[in-house]
Amino acid sequence: MIITHIHTLSGWIVVFLSEARNLPLHTAGYIPTGFYAALFLGRLILPGPTHTWLGGEHHMLTLFSIITLVLQLIAWLVKSAVVTSVMMCMIGFFMAPFFAAGMQVASQVIPRKIRASALGLIFVMAQLGGSIFPALTGLIAAKKGVEVLQPVAVGLIAATGLSWWFVPTAPREVTHETSDGV
Repeated sequence: MIITHIHTLSGWIVVFLSEARNLPLHTAGYIPTGFYAALFLGRLILPGPTHTWLGGEHHMLTLFSIITLVLQLIAWLVKSAVVTSVMMCMIGFFMAPFFAAGMQVASQVIPRKIRASALGLIFVMAQLGGSIFPALTGLIAAKKGVEVLQPVAVGLIAATGLSWWFVPTAPREVTHETSDGV
């Protein structure tokens, strides 16, 4: 679910902005660059806090899912090309740690005996979802119009957030300190 909405949003945002928000095509073409730049910055800045704040990945990714969902709703409901563009960049930032955190948690909860194969399967399934959902969105958009991007994105973001309820919690490392702080 992680890669699905990243590719769906970034793949269809130019068409959405030009058709639904009447942004000139030559201007709308810059928005995916901002989205991927924010994704890059999020992958640099957010891994540490995602792992350590609020008890770890489960809580932080739930928080990021809620933030991303709110940003997506703002992008959908506020009929402004500028607002939609800014929200898309912010969504890219907060979606950044999902894949790495998912692989981190999976590597902690999957038994060592099957870990390499399981992580490979998870990676392949993520890539598959990153191909299928943009294609399905395109099929729906061909019939119903590009306005379906926003409700599809809301659904994918919600599904991503809900899917974390089914991921086992990785055991937290316990540190023992002596009375002198060492």
